[in-house]
Amino acid sequence: MTMSDGDDLLASAYAPYRDPRDYILSWTDAIWIDRGLGRLTDHYDKRVRVHTAYGETYDWDYVVSNSLQKFAAFPNGGGGHGEDVIWEQRGRNGFISSHRVFKSGTHTGFWTYGPPTGRSWVSRTVAHCLVQDSQVLEEWLVRDEWAVLEQLGLDPYKIAADLAMASPVLGAGMAAGFDRGAFEGRVGDPVRQGVSGPRPGRHQAECAMVLSMFEEVWNQRLFNRVPLYFDRQIVCNSLRMKRVQGIDPY
Repeated sequence: MTMSDGDDLLASAYAPYRDPRDYILSWTDAIWIDRGLGRLTDHYDKRVRVHTAYGETYDWDYVVSNSLQKFAAFPNGGGGHGEDVIWEQRGRNGFISSHRVFKSGTHTGFWTYGPPTGRSWVSRTVAHCLVQDSQVLEEWLVRDEWAVLEQLGLDPYKIAADLAMASPVLGAGMAAGFDRGAFEGRVGDPVRQGVSGPRPGRHQAECAMVLSMFEEVWNQRLFNRVPLYFDRQIVCNSLRMKRVQGIDPY
């Protein structure tokens, strides 16, 4: 998204940075690359909600404690470099962003998955951030944990079974079915409004195309329609650092 698409967005939504893209990349570097963990208070609302595969947390203290644990386990990494930020306005003083993060580290400390293995790993994460008044109010994280476990020499199936009994974030088993809070139910019309709030009336044709692709290709398994939605030379980056190019391997 370009600045012309959010020309009524107030500068206080991303201050003190140049724009939403600079906001996301700069504080990511300040906290994770420069190790300024204390600066989390500058960028995360005290009531921040974070959604991960481990469960949901609703307190800034969880963000700090989980970050400290990762720093201890991977002193030479664990945070990551932000890439390719896209964003969309949410009111005059807010926006939602999505960006990739390239992560790496060496497992030299105790962590969620056990004692140090001494092995190194690389993976990618996708992060969505809902920002209001220059603070992250809600965050959704999708991490490629399978890639990390595989490179550390751990059994992903055993780890998954253990985590199902006690989430490392919540300290208890995760709720199932429709007891999942923010993951409960369906969004009626995501082109107009999603879990992050009402959308501006822009790019509706493009959004409708994406929704149609998910419905036809993924839900209805109409794989013959893939060429209608994707370029013949599509490049797809997937789990475990896999990368394919072209319609057929996709």
